[in-house]
Amino acid sequence: MCMHIYAHTRRLFAINMTELYESELKEKVDYIISLGGSCAAGLQIKRRKLRTCSFPFDWFYIKNCNNFIKFLIEFKNDFENSFKVENLIEMKEKGQNKYDYQDKISGYNFVHTFKHDKDDIKNLKKDEYKIKRRLKRLYDTKKNKVVFVLSLNFDIEDRYIEELSQIIQSKWDNAKLYVIIFDANENREVSKEEYHIWKLARKENLYDYFETNWVWKFLDNLVVDEYKHLFFWRQILYKKIYKGMKVILFPKIPTILSTSTFVFGLRFVLTIGRDKAFFREV
Repeated sequence: MCMHIYAHTRRLFAINMTELYESELKEKVDYIISLGGSCAAGLQIKRRKLRTCSFPFDWFYIKNCNNFIKFLIEFKNDFENSFKVENLIEMKEKGQNKYDYQDKISGYNFVHTFKHDKDDIKNLKKDEYKIKRRLKRLYDTKKNKVVFVLSLNFDIEDRYIEELSQIIQSKWDNAKLYVIIFDANENREVSKEEYHIWKLARKENLYDYFETNWVWKFLDNLVVDEYKHLFFWRQILYKKIYKGMKVILFPKIPTILSTSTFVFGLRFVLTIGRDKAFFREV
């Protein structure tokens, strides 16, 4: 019996050290943030467990180059005039969702946000506030190491991506941009220190929403290092959470226990084993 426990512990330790070594080979970043364009970017980040919180553009899409230019202008201005209820245009095109709006200032379209009738101002204002809150969270990452991901379903000249990269570099201390463009004129790849572009002649399809898609494998070279590490071979992790602190013991083993308590308005969470609640939608 003792030998069996010893063998199991040794094997578990070997697995943990292998995973630790592999994680050391990956590039560590603080945040991976979708700029939208299509839902594929946000969903790929989430499916690969790299999305640690919500950012404003996760499920926003851009329909054409003219709207992309609006997006660039507003990004320069920190979106100070964007996402206001009074600037929403209700889209009535055939085959679109019941609630489909476009922000005439930023050029973004919404399907999963502003899901209320145009005259339901109270609830639309709540959605507006939610986006503003996520915008603040976005700009709070300026001092962090950040990777931005953009996915477009139409071709666009490289100079626009160059301009987007320059905007990001002017605002963030340490950031890189990855862009995947579908329905391009040709298959082509552009790599620079500040950004990387993949242009694909094919259209986006359902497979682009699955984590096994090879186009998105570049994300597997990244790891979000949101937890702080204590001693004992990184078997004790901790991080600040909303109104509190979370501690994880032995994060590589299957989840054994997860408990939460409040003390004087502060929340404390203890998890033994793998953290299932990796992402908090706020």
